[in-house]
Amino acid sequence: MVDSTAEAMLLETPTMSDFGNQSSFYNKHQMFGNLAADEAVSDDSEILYEDFDVFANDINIHYGRWYSKRNDAVGAPTAVCVHGLTANHRCWGTYAELLVKSGVNVIGYDLRGRGLSSKPQKGYGVFGHLKDLYAFLNEIQIEKPILIGHSLGAMIGMAFAAEHPDRLSHLIMVDAGAAPTLAQLMKIMVVLRPSLARLNSTFRSPERYIETIKSAPYIAANWNSVVEDHCRYELEEVNGRWKCNIPLSVLDQEFQSFGGAIDPLVAIANAFMDPLGLLMKAWPPRYFPYDQITVPTLILRAPGKNREAGDEFLTEDGMMTMKREIKDSTAFTVQNTNHYTIVFAQHAERDKVIMDFLTRD
Repeated sequence: MVDSTAEAMLLETPTMSDFGNQSSFYNKHQMFGNLAADEAVSDDSEILYEDFDVFANDINIHYGRWYSKRNDAVGAPTAVCVHGLTANHRCWGTYAELLVKSGVNVIGYDLRGRGLSSKPQKGYGVFGHLKDLYAFLNEIQIEKPILIGHSLGAMIGMAFAAEHPDRLSHLIMVDAGAAPTLAQLMKIMVVLRPSLARLNSTFRSPERYIETIKSAPYIAANWNSVVEDHCRYELEEVNGRWKCNIPLSVLDQEFQSFGGAIDPLVAIANAFMDPLGLLMKAWPPRYFPYDQITVPTLILRAPGKNREAGDEFLTEDGMMTMKREIKDSTAFTVQNTNHYTIVFAQHAERDKVIMDFLTRD
């Protein structure tokens, strides 16, 4: 039987509204690079996917590539996508559909400790992942990609852009990148509880795992094949039961790097005991090197509630601070999305903003 506490946590977040039909965007938007819009329906434009392993920074990194034969034929640019705290590279399927159809191939990789990448006992935190990303790009020989990051991935992307500005063409940060207040940090920890609960639960079948997550209000209205693929990809069988393949020890390492703890109650207690110390450890200035980012940057924000009003990961004030301090930046609030649906859901307005950003003069 599924862990009842974990199931209850997954079901307790409010529902976001659906978006309706967004297919017309792909027919009318100017294609990226050398592709013409009337060529998008040819067989050569079919979206293909393949996955690989590469050894970089002393670990195995598993990654997937979405592409089309036509994109390869014209030397299309590449977007490299970095997922969030408890996700994996398959979360980028919705963005991959947009980008490949628009003339951009896409690579997404599993962070260390996630998916099919190695799960060592150390090397976590933003700057540990930054080293992995640098080595990964060197091994796969991708020069000046578009870098897209969500949540923790956005923090990694921002750090990479600051340290290696010559290695990127564009940076897109999805729903992260500003220092939260202590009150906001506590709300974020509460929002993360369902994601953490699933890591410590076992299920009698893959279908039961999918059913449980599919019923969660924060994703139910926007459930699609990308969400399901992402969830099935992270499953592993252990002693006849099924569980997420991210070890709790990995998340413990991540939270410690931010001065927190995997148990939200412990994190809250630590915050009350030493709030200034927590903020200094969790959000030092080096995490927010806005003045060192010189590549064109797009900041996307999800304003919708995850569990309750005001628990967004990136506030409007935070987004505007980023826009003001990052020299060549554009900021956009993606209405009717929360921290999860801003990645998984179809959203025509978001897609247009992304392509306008990438194709601007």
